[in-house]
Amino acid sequence: MEIRIAAHEKLGYLTSDTLKPPELSPTYNKWCTENFQVKGWLIDSMSCELMGRLIRLSTAKEIWDAFKKTYYDGGDESYLFDLNK
Repeated sequence: MEIRIAAHEKLGYLTSDTLKPPELSPTYNKWCTENFQVKGWLIDSMSCELMGRLIRLSTAKEIWDAFKKTYYDGGDESYLFDLNK
């Protein structure tokens, strides 16, 4: 998923490089739309069980962090490959 999101130039929504602007900012609506887009990509790639636990989180970054914390310890590349399939 990280590759797909980066290919659409939206990786900042997972890394916090694209920060949520104040609600009165002229860029707020665009940020919300793009955040929902990235959330949708993440949610669409999950099982129904996992989706049910993470869909309520408000930002793509929160979903990404919860997913990483639950499923990736940084050490098992073959597990990560299977998970991505």
